[in-house]
Amino acid sequence: FQIWAEPGASRGTGRWLSIMTTRCFQTSPSIAPDSTRLLIGGRRALISITSDGLTQLDIAAGSQPENNRNVQIVSRGLSVDEVTAIAATIQLDEPDASPNCTSAPPIRYAPAFDSLHDGLDSVVDTASADTAIGSPNAARWRTATYTNIYNSSTLTITTQPFDPATAAAARFELSASDDPDAPTSLDRSVQVAGRTVTVNSYPHAPGTQSETVLQWTDGTNLVSLTSDLTHDLPTLLRIATQSRLATPDEWSAFAATPTAQPDTSSDPSAEPPSTRVLVSDDSGDGKTWQLTQFGDGLLLLVGPDSNVVQPIDQDTDPSVPVMTLNTFSTTVLVVALPSTQPGDTVRVTFGTNGNTIETSMFGHDDDNGTEYALLVFDQIGTYSVALVHDGMLTRTLA
Repeated sequence: FQIWAEPGASRGTGRWLSIMTTRCFQTSPSIAPDSTRLLIGGRRALISITSDGLTQLDIAAGSQPENNRNVQIVSRGLSVDEVTAIAATIQLDEPDASPNCTSAPPIRYAPAFDSLHDGLDSVVDTASADTAIGSPNAARWRTATYTNIYNSSTLTITTQPFDPATAAAARFELSASDDPDAPTSLDRSVQVAGRTVTVNSYPHAPGTQSETVLQWTDGTNLVSLTSDLTHDLPTLLRIATQSRLATPDEWSAFAATPTAQPDTSSDPSAEPPSTRVLVSDDSGDGKTWQLTQFGDGLLLLVGPDSNVVQPIDQDTDPSVPVMTLNTFSTTVLVVALPSTQPGDTVRVTFGTNGNTIETSMFGHDDDNGTEYALLVFDQIGTYSVALVHDGMLTRTLA
């Protein structure tokens, strides 16, 4: 895990980039709907913009399950061309690499990298893949999550071995909190009951709520308190000051306690909602994607083996009827139309070769009358989407 930055940079200021490699990476993770697929040095990649305006580039660097690798680059103040040029210099050629998920492949660069990070100094360089609030080596961590009886608010407390590199990375991984009670000092810290507590915000995908992250250290461990109670900072600070590290016996007893479940026996809404598949398609390799509607009206795009689950906004702008979701190997288009007629077809035309794919299968949403079509393909490059009736172009959709 490496961070290169200009002096004084942080997540929201200055120029910087982070590069992280991990093993045991699934090739079909949940991906932001606004991501774009591309090839970098023959490797499949996805590029997207985070909710706070950073460029994120994910690269599937491994092809074999026993030696699967991922490279993630996050940057601020660098153009997309600069980021992809840096990505092209990363070398991960390790034919005898261990498939141990707790280790990360070392980062090596082609000589061109030296000129591409001009003006950026090395801030973090560690063999650990631990980040400020996440780690592939969870065995070294303790995590406890608490929720209210409605499962509408959560609070998670995590401890990990303190690493100065991880602490230094926090100012790039976490944003300054916009809570009016949050400290405004450069290091985002506040003194509470003898503890120096930093107050940050963890940004999520666009349209979702960020979380407040409090962190402090006892010199041996880094403790992170993460909660979606973003506007109740005094309560979170009080919890932080009253928390202590459990003894090994206390932790063993806590870990052995069955997870508490809310009592919903008298709540009819607790019954599992009915489901039905509106429409489905596959990517040509037998891996089926489905648009599934639940009895409560929720509409979900579900990927093969349920490894991608993406809610579908049912109040989309009619002038933008196509939602795109990309994974490393697949592009999925969800097309929403107010109505269709017999003979209607949704057609995708690829700009690289003029080839087309199409579907005349539509699923009807009884709640709002919308007709949905689903198209799945693996081609990378530009394409257009159109509504065709009996072979004649009716409307360009995207």
